[in-house]
Formats: sequence, C-alpha cells, structure tokens
Amino acid sequence: MSYEHVLNFLTETAWAMTPQMLEKIYGIVETRVSGVEIDIAGIEASLGRKLENSREITIKNKTAIIPIMGIISKRMGMFTQISGGASTEAIQGDIQSSLENKDIESIALMIDSPGGSVPGQFELSDFIFNARGKKPIVAYADGMMLSAAYLIGSAADEIIAYDSSQVGSIGVVSIHTDISESDKQAGIKRTILTAGKYKALGNSYEPLSKPAQDYTQEGIDYIYSLFINSVMRNRGITEEKALSMADGKVFIGQQALDVGLVDKMGNFNFALKRAQKRKVKKMDLATLKAEHQDLVVALQDEGREQGQKIGYAEGIKAGQKTGYDEGLNAGIEMEKSRESEIRGCMPVGMEELASKLIREGTSVSDSMKAMLQAAKADASARLDADTKIRTAKIDQLHLESPSPIIPIKVDKQIDDNNNKSASQQLSDLTEKKLGQNQNLDYISAFKAVQLERPDLAKKYQKELLGKKE
Repeated sequence: MSYEHVLNFLTETAWAMTPQMLEKIYGIVETRVSGVEIDIAGIEASLGRKLENSREITIKNKTAIIPIMGIISKRMGMFTQISGGASTEAIQGDIQSSLENKDIESIALMIDSPGGSVPGQFELSDFIFNARGKKPIVAYADGMMLSAAYLIGSAADEIIAYDSSQVGSIGVVSIHTDISESDKQAGIKRTILTAGKYKALGNSYEPLSKPAQDYTQEGIDYIYSLFINSVMRNRGITEEKALSMADGKVFIGQQALDVGLVDKMGNFNFALKRAQKRKVKKMDLATLKAEHQDLVVALQDEGREQGQKIGYAEGIKAGQKTGYDEGLNAGIEMEKSRESEIRGCMPVGMEELASKLIREGTSVSDSMKAMLQAAKADASARLDADTKIRTAKIDQLHLESPSPIIPIKVDKQIDDNNNKSASQQLSDLTEKKLGQNQNLDYISAFKAVQLERPDLAKKYQKELLGKKE
C-alpha cells in the first residue's frame, strides 16, 4: 500500500469529520510514510476502543440493527484497519436488504463515528430520507454522531442520544500540507506542469497562495451549503434554525436535545423499542391535516396553481370555440342582411348585377354606387339609342320631303339638368350632399335627396321600370 498516496488523499479531500480525528489519522499516516510501522495497539489506546470492522447485521425482535462505526467513506480500504471504518455503499446495501426483507419490520442505525470523507455521504443521506414511510428507521448516537455521521443519522425518522453522546460538528474541514521546505532540505526540486489555471492550485509541493486558498475555500463553502440544506430537509427545520446548530460545535447529550439535533434521550434498548413501536402510518386526510399542516397548505397552493393553469388553458379553448361559433353565426346573419339590402335596392332588370355584387362580397354602400353607375350607363345607352333612331327618322324624312327641315330652336334658358336622367341628377345631388355633410353615408344621403326632390325620385322610379313621362 502506498501511504504517500493516502497522505495526498487526506490533504486533497474535503472531510465532513471532526478536525481532531482528521489530525489523528493524518498523524498516523504521516508516521507510516516516514517508515515507522503502525502501532495498532497504540491507536486503539489513543481512540479508546478496539479497531473492529464488524459489518454484521443483527436482527432483534424484527428490527435490523445496522452498525455504522468509525470513519465513513464511499469505499473502505486502509481506514478500515485504522478506525474500523464504514462504507456508504455497504451501509446503503444493508438498509436496502432490510427494506426488502419481509421478516424485518423496522431498522435501527447504531452510529459511532466522527464523520468521514464527503463523497458518498449525501447519496446515503438522500437514500435514507427517501426510504421513510417504507419501514420505521431510528438512528442511535452510540458514542459519536458527528459531521457526516450526523448527516446520515439526521435522515432517519427519529434520533435517540444518550447522556454522554456527542452529536453535531456540522461543517467541512480540509488540510493543506506544504512540504516544500522538506523537499528543499532533502535536495528535491519538483516541477509541476499543468494545463488549466486551477489544475494544480493548492498542491502540497509549494506554499498555499491566496488564489489557491480562495479556490479551496469556495469548494468547502459550497459543500457546507449542501450540508445545511440536507439537515433542513431531514429535520424539517428552517435555515435559521439549521445554521444556529451548524457552526461546527459538538453538543453532548441534553445539549443536543435542547438545540434540536436529536428527538429523545435514552440508551440503545430505548432506541430499539422506539423503532419497534413506530408504525408506518396510513396517511389519511385527517392525519395529514393534523400532523402536516404546512404540507397541506403547500399541496393546496400547488393544486390551486395547477388548477389555474389547466383552467386557463381550458378557458382559452372554450372561449375560442364560443367566439368562433358566435362569430360564425354573426357573420351568417350579417351576410344575410347584406344580401337582403342589396337585392332590395336593386331595380327590376338588375338581378344579375345584384348576384354578382353579393358573390364578390361588395358592401351595401358600394353596391348602391355600382347600381347607380349601371343605371347611368343604361340611361346613356338608351339615350344614344333614341338619338340614333331619331336621327335615322329625320334622315328618312329628309329623303322623302322636298322641302328642307328647319331645326328646332332650343331655349338657352332651359336648365342643363333637363338633359340628364333622373338617376344622374339624383347621383349629382347625392355627391353634393355628401360633400356638405361628411357624417352621412352614401345610402343615407341618397335617401335624403329623394325626400327633398320627390319629383326626381318619381322620375327615377319610372326610369328604373323603363317608363317614360
């Protein structure tokens, strides 16, 4: 085993562990790096207990007792020998097996640990928290439940501590070792080649620079924030409450209970009884309201928000359908009215023009203009036809009569309008009235002129019917 690699691991890793224990381990490994064999008996004397690595799960009265002893790491190696450490992967496997075992009704986590390295700790805490409700899980502080060990224990349904139990030490610690002077004395000169600004920042072969310290501190602060968030969730407390007991302080027995780190005081047998008595409650609405009012309010708010979103979407859809139907019906009625007005205004003989204007979507006002223009054109065509007929008759008379025809003299005092048809005169007067009153539309002006000039109106009607005075 390369203890130098272990030493580097110790100094390059953030630890959720008491600083005192980290210093002890660092001292042990550093001693081994120097060539001195590890004195297991001395370590046991220093720690005050045997270095055991028992992963044996015991079952008592249908309760699985899962030990979590020593330094906790994701995977165990040398630390198992030094501290009787535990693996988060193995612990999770033990809990999963207990959850799946039909003969096991509850789980007791017997924890005696100063914490451990950060990797694996949050995953295990999340796993235990998500297992709540499947089977009762009680954590017992059997000596120490510190740092990462508390992160794990806090995820249980309930935490029991004894009068002398040490609980807390919530925080993150890291050690930087500068061996540059040692290298210098040994005549060793190291050259570090990197690609990337931060790649070797804070290495052990040179003094810790301010940028390296800031960079390391940034990572430690971030892990600390994750720690706080997990404790808040696990214990159901506010951020202010979590921060009040997360300054790295170790609380003993009743102190831990007073600040809210644990739920009850008692020995391990008491913890077992608590685990065995806890039942997975069938959560009905009344129990939910009585025990989790905040959750009920949150669910109501979420349901209301979702309902509003769904209702809004359905309302839009229904509104679009209603608006479409109403718009369609209104459009049909308007079209019927337009068609009726156009046909009602059209004189006999202009049915084809009316149908054409209706098909093209022409407005009533524009249809009236088109009708008048058509009437003017028809009157003009008739006048031309009459003129041709009269001219032809005159020519015929001229040929038959031996005496010349004397032209009829027209009195110049006669109003020029007498040469225009009634429809032309009404159209001219309508245009004039529109110029005088811009608030009128064409139809209203046309009707008003007919009321003012009934003589023209009468002639106009006769013209439309093809009659002559």
